[in-house]
Amino acid sequence: MANEKNVESKEEKGQVYGEMVRDLGTRFLQNRKRFISTLNRVSGLLDGAEFRKLQSLSRGGEIENAGVFEDRFEEIFGAKDPEEKRELVRMALRHI
Repeated sequence: MANEKNVESKEEKGQVYGEMVRDLGTRFLQNRKRFISTLNRVSGLLDGAEFRKLQSLSRGGEIENAGVFEDRFEEIFGAKDPEEKRELVRMALRHI
């Protein structure tokens, strides 16, 4: 049985994955330190290599807009199952 706090809400179900990633990118640009703490909270959904790549992404200065963030995010998670990616982004947005 899933934890009721982690169940996807109606608003979240209505969001498109691409918009969710852009929103995550916007929040990343607003507060990188908070993004790093969010990574720690969702680290259970990541393997070690993915976690390290996201950490290096957050420390690098080459991300200047949400579109670039989205591209880099897809480079890291492109091969991952779409439902797993959506769950990861959804949980990150809840924590950030």
